Amino acid sequence: MLALRQCQGKTDIYQALLIVEAGLDIHRIQDLINARIVCAEDEEGIKLYPKLTKKIVQTCSGLAWVQDSNFLMKNHVFPMPSSLENLEDLQEYISNRSSRSLTSGHSPWEIQVLHGFGEHHDTILYLRLSSCIMDGMSLMYVLQKSLSDTGYVTAPKLKFSRQNIFLNSLKSLFVGPLVFMQKYLFMKRDFNMFHGDHVHISGKQVMTWSEPYDLEQATRIKQITRSTMNDILLSVTAGCIRTYFNQNGVLNPYDIKSMIAVHYNSGCSYYTTENNNYIHMSVPIPTNTEGAIPRLWKVKHIMDKLSSSALFSVTRGAIWVTSCLFSVSIFQKFWNHIHGKFTCVISNIPGPEGTLTFASKQIKSVIYWVPQLHNMAVGISFLSYGQSIRMAVVAERSVLPNPEVLTRDFIVQMDKLSELLAHRRIPGEYLTKKIESLQQLDDEIQAEPTVHQVHSNIMKTLWCEIYKCKHVI
Repeated sequence: MLALRQCQGKTDIYQALLIVEAGLDIHRIQDLINARIVCAEDEEGIKLYPKLTKKIVQTCSGLAWVQDSNFLMKNHVFPMPSSLENLEDLQEYISNRSSRSLTSGHSPWEIQVLHGFGEHHDTILYLRLSSCIMDGMSLMYVLQKSLSDTGYVTAPKLKFSRQNIFLNSLKSLFVGPLVFMQKYLFMKRDFNMFHGDHVHISGKQVMTWSEPYDLEQATRIKQITRSTMNDILLSVTAGCIRTYFNQNGVLNPYDIKSMIAVHYNSGCSYYTTENNNYIHMSVPIPTNTEGAIPRLWKVKHIMDKLSSSALFSVTRGAIWVTSCLFSVSIFQKFWNHIHGKFTCVISNIPGPEGTLTFASKQIKSVIYWVPQLHNMAVGISFLSYGQSIRMAVVAERSVLPNPEVLTRDFIVQMDKLSELLAHRRIPGEYLTKKIESLQQLDDEIQAEPTVHQVHSNIMKTLWCEIYKCKHVI
């Protein structure tokens, strides 16, 4: 029921783009998705993803899931227009499509297929599904567990440790109401180029994504600075937004208020699409701080302070309490009012560590967009796949008509961090290299011979010389 309450209309849609190696037709894709996902069952014969064949209906007691008696795969997996020839055409199409709601009367999900795209004639899978069905982390789980050939799932790490969650839950019992009022209820509405009374949301969106950035290089930055990947990506986001503000005449922008999506499942726990295990937390982004390194330290300080606070437990508890006390309409209006105070939503999802295959065809790239919240003009997503990481942006067209400025600057900001830290060593790297060199040197240096060994060698040499002389004579 909570998932239905959090479903807020056409903007609350998770979207992903899969670029697959050429060689699959639409009928083959429909059959595979039907067999691997829609009809997938566990050992007891229970469907793994039952909502994919159900629809949402209004009953006397509220919204409810009921079986779609007219379910057909062709209503959910269908081709894109064949006129899409290049990247610009594809971006324009998915931007226009993202502004539309999902088809009513059916289960709220769809996959559109495009064949022969680009120079290599790749196959494009464009996924759109409501947050009522699953969240971004669950989507990655389904991609790895069911859609791909391997069925191997990369276990994501918990952003907040279980010990911290337990302690913060106790802390929230005492300071919860005060923290909620300070961080959400009585917080002032953000004001900047992307948010404020001057911004009018039209519902028309524009979507784009960056070139892939080397994940190994990003990991090196993380290890050198002893920070997390979230810290790095949030600081880079702040740098991208600051640069955009500077280019548009705002030389000293204020820090912006953002919401980050936090998933509270961890390890190899069972991912179910019956509920969404994520919340949105309030996090300030230091766009007022100049310099890539100072921004990273500022973000690291904010996130360290956040992980030791009770905000996570307070936010999660507030959602649960309000879902129990309020009706669906009041619940949505209440949280829409709170979400409307923030400028953007940011999400970082760890994807598969290796390259996946679908029907023996390589999945070359996976791109993901987090849904925008109420009255937010910008949504920024990060997804790692294989050995690379990408930034994807969905924005209100009237507010940010050129989000590719942010995605291009993502590469620039990452390269800037890498360049500034190029001569810094990973903690322990020097000691490791020194130990390896000493071991190598020890292997090369032989032990000094004893007196007996020297005498034996001399005698061997003399006998060899005497033997040679006898043969010469």
